[in-house]
Amino acid sequence: MAQLAAKRPSDTDALLAAAGYGGGYDPLDPTGESGELIPSAEDTGFFSISEDDIVKQDKRNREVRRKHRHSGLKVFITILVILILLVGAAGFAYYKGYGWPTQQSVVESLFDAQTNGGDLTQYISGSVSDATLQSIESAVPSGASVKVTGTDQNMTSSTVYLTATLSQGGEQDFTVQMVRDGVSWKVTDVSVSYVSQSSDSSSSVSSGTTSATETTEGTTGVSTSKTTGSN
Repeated sequence: MAQLAAKRPSDTDALLAAAGYGGGYDPLDPTGESGELIPSAEDTGFFSISEDDIVKQDKRNREVRRKHRHSGLKVFITILVILILLVGAAGFAYYKGYGWPTQQSVVESLFDAQTNGGDLTQYISGSVSDATLQSIESAVPSGASVKVTGTDQNMTSSTVYLTATLSQGGEQDFTVQMVRDGVSWKVTDVSVSYVSQSSDSSSSVSSGTTSATETTEGTTGVSTSKTTGSN
């Protein structure tokens, strides 16, 4: 019994073995190079790094952090400048009377809707009266193809001049008044322009004036002739 008790490890040895001590392995000195219970700091490699190495590594870390910070700032400034330029360009275009859809697109869509039996009110301003709305609907011909010949525009209103090729043949000029509706445009009036008739009227007036002048001159000549004969 005494021999068995001597061979059996004590409770303390069993506790140390369970904690990792014993058996030729020391957790405080895994490599077993120090031969000591607690290894020296020189054996851990801590003192193999010089102060210069620590300073250089810290400098490299700061440069990396600085580059990352500056890169983010540059990206932010670039995006901000682009946004400012876009807003400025949009404001200038709005001031000069540009919009989307454009005046030409709205006018063409108005005439196409009349041809296809669509709803014209989506292109007409909601501020117009019922009488004006009916006048616009009756003025826009069906089956006509349009060509915009000119545009007068400012920030709040526009006037579009166009020539429509009628389905029955011939051409007709129209003047379309428009008003700003957000970034787009809406129609407020459509009127027919009779340019040829105005030219004919001017020619008639000029001819009438010429005839009246000739008649007056003839009358004057007769009067003069009578006076000479009497003398």
